[in-house]
Amino acid sequence: MISEPNSKQEFEHISSILHVSKLVVFATDQDARIYYTVKQDGFEDTALDPSGTNHTGWETWKILDLPGAFYSETGHPVAEIEDISVIEKEQQNNAFTDDADKYIIRSRYTTHNHTARAPVQLISGLGHLYVFRQLCVPAIARW
Repeated sequence: MISEPNSKQEFEHISSILHVSKLVVFATDQDARIYYTVKQDGFEDTALDPSGTNHTGWETWKILDLPGAFYSETGHPVAEIEDISVIEKEQQNNAFTDDADKYIIRSRYTTHNHTARAPVQLISGLGHLYVFRQLCVPAIARW
């Protein structure tokens, strides 16, 4: 386990990638929450802090927002949302004709609590950073 300096936060899995000339580090904690930080290159506003207290070279750890959840300051989900217009469109176009509750393909919105305690996989391409996470086995069985 790796601890964040000056914090009780402990991370179990670390992944990193170079994205648009920035080093980005992702970490998973004991509760399967995913955090990230970015290596500063000296041009950020915090690098200009004259007090010198924020010169760690890294941004503070932030929780990765996952689909369908609003998070509290402690990083726990407090509410879930779904996009009704997308659900209706998928029901028209992606559901079986004989059973509208069975889908060929469907968007997943409330998967924040299905994350496994495992490292994330990262891909950087065409200006986007893609984060792939593993799901818990019970979550897969519910689909």
